Amino acid sequence: MDVWQEDEHPWLTQEKAAIRHAVVDLKMPYLGLCLGHQLLAEALGGEVGPSARPEIGVLEVNLTQAGLSSPFMKGLIQRQKCLQWHSAEIIKTPDGVEVLASSPACKVQAMSYGSHAFSMQYHVELEEDTVPNWGVIPEYKSALENALGADALPQLEADAGANMAGFNAAAEILYKNFLTATGLK
Repeated sequence: MDVWQEDEHPWLTQEKAAIRHAVVDLKMPYLGLCLGHQLLAEALGGEVGPSARPEIGVLEVNLTQAGLSSPFMKGLIQRQKCLQWHSAEIIKTPDGVEVLASSPACKVQAMSYGSHAFSMQYHVELEEDTVPNWGVIPEYKSALENALGADALPQLEADAGANMAGFNAAAEILYKNFLTATGLK
């Protein structure tokens, strides 16, 4: 689903309102990945739309200057490989956020709102079977094949597998940083 598909998925409207209340009013810790990143953007008054160029594959993101000084990104290298699988992106950045990472195809790859809300367009929640599991979901499979061709799944599985140790190391850093930055640890 996409964040603008409220007619097909009416719960999205309530979800955005709940996120806004939790993050803005209650200042609760928030960590959003992919759809969670996009939901946070819209909850804060930003806008999400179709990507000019979908990002699917093992690609690079670059920490911005704000990202390099962010306690959430502390310990990560400036240019890192990650798994991307999205055809939507933030096209209007919400007021009050800092962009922490970007890529040539997607300006807002990671962002923060205050010292308690963080999100990323790319995926860090990976396990060995993530790519093959996602590859059988019809919408994901279609996006993958449209972006990389009909036989792309085995190559993406191999690329993700070859980078899994790095993905997992970055995820551990991010999760620990999130706990520390939000005072949960």
